[in-house]
Amino acid sequence: MSAARRQTATRFSDPQRAPVAAAIDRMCAAIADEGCAIEADFLSQAAVTALADEARARDAAGEFHAAGVGRGAARVQRSDIRGDRILWLDQSSASPVQQPFWQALDALRAALNEKLLLGLFSFETHYALYPPGAFYRRHRDQFRGGAGPSCVFCPIASSTRCCPQHASAWR
Repeated sequence: MSAARRQTATRFSDPQRAPVAAAIDRMCAAIADEGCAIEADFLSQAAVTALADEARARDAAGEFHAAGVGRGAARVQRSDIRGDRILWLDQSSASPVQQPFWQALDALRAALNEKLLLGLFSFETHYALYPPGAFYRRHRDQFRGGAGPSCVFCPIASSTRCCPQHASAWR
């Protein structure tokens, strides 16, 4: 067993986290077979609810800003492409609510590297809030730091409006 697999197995030896380990295995298999994975059990509903509650509280505190497209001097707000408000998250200053999320992402990263040889070093993530009527149109994006060939898009949805039939929009 590799060091990354032992770390993942150890991290999820707690029965509360065993579903995440099983979800990660299913996700790796689906990504290998289909290039996309939809996994309802990646995080517990309690964890997703806590993250959604934190996002709404931080938005109410004025921490979110309108999402844009582009990067640096080329970054612009395009309400015809994105109508959401975002707040970038930083693992080094993660709140207690975010800790299980970051642990699960790190375990997913390690498993993807081991099973699919992706060479992922980290995850970048942000909260995104979509007011009624807001949307995210498909567009070419420049990820922070100039993403190389290994990039994984991993939305965690707290809304029941977001379901597997929308997966094609995420590819």
